[in-house]
Amino acid sequence: DLHSFPTRRSSDLEMDLVPLLRQDEAMLNKYYADDIRQYGIKTKFDIPQAAIAISGNADQLSKTMMSILANAVYAVVKKAQREQYQPEITVSVNTNDATAIISIRDNGIGIEPTIINKIFDPFFTTKTTGEAAGVGLYLSHEIIQNHHGTISVKSEKNVYTEFIITLPIS
Repeated sequence: DLHSFPTRRSSDLEMDLVPLLRQDEAMLNKYYADDIRQYGIKTKFDIPQAAIAISGNADQLSKTMMSILANAVYAVVKKAQREQYQPEITVSVNTNDATAIISIRDNGIGIEPTIINKIFDPFFTTKTTGEAAGVGLYLSHEIIQNHHGTISVKSEKNVYTEFIITLPIS
């Protein structure tokens, strides 16, 4: 049963979200170094210095972030292959009293309005078999829900895509 595996709550630990996001920034710049160089992709991580205490599974959260960042790289590369422009991927974090709000935004190909409501469905992908990788948006959605958070998306075709993840602060 697909629903039973990500819900093990015993793996949740008090953790700081900031080093996790710094690690994801380093992984993005390392794993996608060739694309970043070839297409001149600007990556910007606007992350607070102060700790953000959450309860969660660092490995699952990192896989979720990297999956969304991989989609962002894919989207800006696809656009850069067909037109001259400045590809950008921005991750920013804001907090309020109860919540950490993570925004992952790219200015790539965007998501078709006809499919945006399906992107969190199981087994849904727009990519070919060879291109699809990572935990995917369905599992990302499950992981964030299991962390008592939310994930949503806004997009405009050929302009931008922005994922907003909210996580409760401990």
